[in-house]
Amino acid sequence: MTCSYCHTDDTQKLNAATDLGYCRFRCRGCAHRFNERTGTPFNHLQFPTDILFRSSSPSPVQRSLRDLARMFSDAWYEFSYETFRDWEERFAPLVGEQLRADAKGR
Repeated sequence: MTCSYCHTDDTQKLNAATDLGYCRFRCRGCAHRFNERTGTPFNHLQFPTDILFRSSSPSPVQRSLRDLARMFSDAWYEFSYETFRDWEERFAPLVGEQLRADAKGR
């Protein structure tokens, strides 16, 4: 893993994980500690990234944002429909860019 601070590859994987289950690392060069999401747009997201992607994945039935909020409340996550709207505004362009880059040349 490349250090998000000094950009060296001389890092050590630590045995501990974050509360969300992401691996922690320590840079041997600058001694910073960081995790898998450090330096990404998902760094300050308070939920696992797969929750975000699960909420935005296409489905055969078109769901409203309020339906998504109800669906996740059944799974013990409390979200408002505004949360999904904010996530869509913030992360949809990033996901779209990545999908276009992956599809290029196919």
